[in-house]
Amino acid sequence: MIDVNKFKRINDEYGHLVGDQALQTTATVLKNYFIQNHPFSDLYRYGGDEFLIIHHSLDEQELKKIKQELTQEFQKLDMPYSLTVSIGYSCGNVYSEETIKKVYQEADKNMYKQKN
Repeated sequence: MIDVNKFKRINDEYGHLVGDQALQTTATVLKNYFIQNHPFSDLYRYGGDEFLIIHHSLDEQELKKIKQELTQEFQKLDMPYSLTVSIGYSCGNVYSEETIKKVYQEADKNMYKQKN
């Protein structure tokens, strides 16, 4: 899971058009990164300023690397405001609704740990 940090502040200070551009930029960075590095990933916008990426064959070591690389990609952006993201991930076999919920909840919890 990926959450745009201080998104409400971007909307409040720069307006909703700039907020929309921040979401589009976030989606573009994520899409380009995953197309180049992990082409079998699925990217979804999940809620207002959250994105969800599903990949079926990554281990925790690879996920840590992705988290570092994505953080670097966002640091390269030249924006009039700071566009950063919090990233939470989880590993698990998602063959049932129960395990899907568990993996989702763990990723969500890890994302919010990074935010705070």
